[in-house]
Amino acid sequence: MQGGILAACLDDVMGPAVFSLGREGFFVTVSMSVSFLGKALPANALVGEATVVRAGRRHLLVEARLVRESDGAEVARASATSLGDRKSTRLNS
Repeated sequence: MQGGILAACLDDVMGPAVFSLGREGFFVTVSMSVSFLGKALPANALVGEATVVRAGRRHLLVEARLVRESDGAEVARASATSLGDRKSTRLNS
């Protein structure tokens, strides 16, 4: 599978992790570093998981990984910085 597709999948996996913080406003990915660690064929089902490693007032550090469902082998890993708008410092009520 093409690396850009895997990178987009990693970015999509990180979104819900950011949303789970329960903050108002929105966040955008401002930088992302991806390491490709294994082969992913179009027939391979992939599982993604993400964690917010550090949450500041407006900046977040998020990490994610994709693994093959069939054998659990890690295919790609990413680390990203997300930036929130001014509302992002408040929790949803």
